Amino acid sequence: LQDADEIQLVIGRQTDAQTRDELVKGFREDLDKVEKNEKSEEGVNRLYQLIHDDKVDVKIYTKSRFHPKMYLFNYENEKVSGSAIVGSSNLSPSGLTGNVELNVEKTDSHSIRYLNNWFDEIWEESDEFKEDLLKVIESSQF
Repeated sequence: LQDADEIQLVIGRQTDAQTRDELVKGFREDLDKVEKNEKSEEGVNRLYQLIHDDKVDVKIYTKSRFHPKMYLFNYENEKVSGSAIVGSSNLSPSGLTGNVELNVEKTDSHSIRYLNNWFDEIWEESDEFKEDLLKVIESSQF
C-alpha cells in the first residue's frame, strides 16, 4: 500500500438507523480496544499520515445497506490495466484468513472498466468521512 498513489475506501452503515456519529463512536471504541504497542502505534500513525497526505480517502455509502466487497487495483504502465477481486471476504482478519470465503479475480479490460465505472458512481453518491476519521485517530490513545 505504501507504493499506491491513491487508496479510496467506501464503507457502509451497519443498519438503517446507524448515523455518522455512531460510526465515529464505533471507530473510537475499536481504537480504544487495540493494545497500544509499537506495532499498533506504527500502524495507526501510518494510516493517519496516509489519510492526512490525501493518499487514503474514506467515504460512507448511506443510501441503503452497502454490502459489496471489491478490491480494485488500477495499474499504470503495465500490460494489464488493472485487477479486481470480487467476493465475500471482508477486509478483516477473519475475512482474509479465518473464514471460508469465495472470491474471483478479474483482469480483463472490459471487467476492469465496468467495475471502475461502478465504483466511481458509488463514490460520487457517498458522504465524506475522512475528516471524521482523522479526528477519531487524533483523539485516540495513539
